[in-house]
Amino acid sequence: MGVTPGDGTTAIVGLDPASLGVVFDFNSATSSEVWAAYATVSYDLTERLILDAGGRYSADERTLFSRFQIPFFGLDQVNTGSDTFNTFNPRVALTYHAGEDGIFYGSISKGFRSGGFNAITGPGVPATYDPETLWTGELGLKQGFADGRVYWEMAVYYNDYSDIQSNAVVPPGFAAVLNSGSASGPGVDLLLRLQPTDHLTVTGTIGYNHMRFDTAATDKAEGDPLDLVPDWNASLAIDYSRPIAANIDLNARLDIDYTDQATITLRQLSEIESSDPRTLANARVALVFGNTEVYAFANNITDEARIVNPAFGAFFEPIYTRPRTIGLGVRADF
Repeated sequence: MGVTPGDGTTAIVGLDPASLGVVFDFNSATSSEVWAAYATVSYDLTERLILDAGGRYSADERTLFSRFQIPFFGLDQVNTGSDTFNTFNPRVALTYHAGEDGIFYGSISKGFRSGGFNAITGPGVPATYDPETLWTGELGLKQGFADGRVYWEMAVYYNDYSDIQSNAVVPPGFAAVLNSGSASGPGVDLLLRLQPTDHLTVTGTIGYNHMRFDTAATDKAEGDPLDLVPDWNASLAIDYSRPIAANIDLNARLDIDYTDQATITLRQLSEIESSDPRTLANARVALVFGNTEVYAFANNITDEARIVNPAFGAFFEPIYTRPRTIGLGVRADF
């Protein structure tokens, strides 16, 4: 059971905030019991070509009890719910081994997320929301060269996403989860890893996806992007590791991550808000003495202040990247 009290202050000295209706209590308890069975079969069609087929069946029994009270308005709302969400998620894959250092593969699989209950209901806010499903088809390859000092991966995929669960704000300000229709689109992921010496590794990634809504819904129009899903992301990591004395190893890492702008679309409020594109750099240096590690780190080195989650609806303040953080630590394994 979680209890969320709400309070406030007023510019009028001596005025009780409760007289403005800003004091509330929200009690909510949820539970989920899941059982599942799964199996996979692998068959060698040839010495190099392998077929994998399998699936997972699960049943998720969910319950809710919530109570939302605003004494000033005489509001005392109790919501309960119970339902079981069943699904079978298959996966089929073909893998071709091209020598010792490369594979080509293709797969089709299904993903699933259970439905649930809105703890606070009101006009336009359904008591429940449906499960969502995702079908993905993927083609890819993985290949190493020069005794593993050069390695790369590439994957292209297509997603078909149905009954998408979206966070929404329904006028006059009720927060809710709604099923927002379907979306689909392609994507590409690339990875390149170079190891010019035994001690130095450089890894770069880049990803692009173009998921857009195929249908209109309460909070979405056809062509809208998925909430807070950027089109582009990229990363660069440099790792250096070597022994510097008897039983002492030096490990150092610098990583830089780029995330593209993303949006939250609330058509019922005529509101479209965006996160900021951001590039964050982190560094870590460690000395390892057997099973003990002493390290120093710096996260968000350039102290970028970028919006990760924009303000929207009743959420009046945006969420920013964590400020620059510098620290020391000791870790030991026993």
